[in-house]
Amino acid sequence: MSRLKIKYNRESDTNLNLIRKISLILATIILICIFLPKQARFRYEFQKGKVWDHENLISPYNFAILKTQEELNEDKKNILKTIQPIYDVNSTISREQIDQFETDLAEKWQTNKLDTTPQKYRITVPSEMPY
Repeated sequence: MSRLKIKYNRESDTNLNLIRKISLILATIILICIFLPKQARFRYEFQKGKVWDHENLISPYNFAILKTQEELNEDKKNILKTIQPIYDVNSTISREQIDQFETDLAEKWQTNKLDTTPQKYRITVPSEMPY
């Protein structure tokens, strides 16, 4: 018997495999670029000159703020000049309000006749009791 020799075209198979590998690598690179973020995002929204609306933001590393004592004192003075107070302390108001409360209480107590009690509810002291 004679052997049948089949010749495979190995060059076309290797070319096809190479094309498949390259296209798979390119597809992987494209998918990675699409799904990964392009740049790091800051989780908080803020505007310059506005009050910070979120919880405390803590730096992951330490850094020094190098200022002299004169610069620190000047910063404190500038801050105190720009801050508007929320309230002013007036020590006379508290005494006036307490006096007004006592006056109103006495007036209402007397107008409602709460300073006198009926005879049946009065407590008698033993010296007043007849024998």
